[in-house]
Amino acid sequence: MTECREISGAAWDGLLHRFRDAVHEQSFSYAAARWGEKRVRCVVVERNGVMLSGAAAVSMQFFGWGIAAIKFGPLYRCGAGGDSDQVREVVRGIKSFFCGERKLHLSILPQGLPENGMLIDALAETGFREGAMIADPRRYFIDLACSEAEMRQGLAQGWRRNLKSADKQGLRVEECCSDSGLAIFRKLFDDLKARKQAVEATGLNEMTALDSSPHKELKPRVFLAKGGSGDALAGAIITSTGERAVFAFGAQSAEGAEINASYALQWAIVDRLRREGRCRWYDLGGDANARGLIQFKTGFVGSTGRIATIPAWRDYSESAVSGLAAKTAQLLRRR
Repeated sequence: MTECREISGAAWDGLLHRFRDAVHEQSFSYAAARWGEKRVRCVVVERNGVMLSGAAAVSMQFFGWGIAAIKFGPLYRCGAGGDSDQVREVVRGIKSFFCGERKLHLSILPQGLPENGMLIDALAETGFREGAMIADPRRYFIDLACSEAEMRQGLAQGWRRNLKSADKQGLRVEECCSDSGLAIFRKLFDDLKARKQAVEATGLNEMTALDSSPHKELKPRVFLAKGGSGDALAGAIITSTGERAVFAFGAQSAEGAEINASYALQWAIVDRLRREGRCRWYDLGGDANARGLIQFKTGFVGSTGRIATIPAWRDYSESAVSGLAAKTAQLLRRR
């Protein structure tokens, strides 16, 4: 027997490490900090008591109708599981919980990995309609299975040249595991934002909530590239909840930009992730349609990585007011 049931946010965060496709956006800690605890509902799908899947959904209800949105979920690659039949079973269970029993309009945004083809097919087979694309759908993936030599050879020529230039600066890259790491990064980020007004900060404050989590795998990791004086010239926040490490935020000082500090920083992060051997991919995130970011990330991915596109939202409702709910769901999609 397969059932979808609600669990507490604390219980859900304690289960995330069991999913290979886990990402920080699917944690209760992150979603509650961003949307408020009362709006986040966590569910698991089980067959005869064995967990198959789970998700953190942001929901809003109004006078007998409402909406729920699952971004970068549901998670379904638990243990060795995740075949197409199981994914269809998962989608049916989640659809029944939100749409059948609670009459909510449900929007699901799959992750942008090739493995999610099964989820997209399952959503189509169970009646979900293709909706809107997000504004920043491209994602850039570094293949951590490649050796250092293979990856260096695969870099774009300009990226390789800038990395060589940065290597000559004698920068020291460190992972800062204390609370001070986020504070140092925040200063770098605020300085960057003061120089360049159009800097996306959505989700940065929520990193503090993740850092307070009792679960080590949810805590953000702060890497800093320091010069000879010991000052941080570039910084990055990454998360590595599942088998995909995610570059969440980056910043560098004006001095760091002059000496290509971010090139040395990102190269050192990849080296650390490769040596740890836990993550399969390093997700560089989106590009905000900014030419500089597109050039940087495309060159870094080179010939050994992969550029993918996050699919469109998938929508389903059994409610008579699904049209109104779908329009309201746009409030969730813009954030």
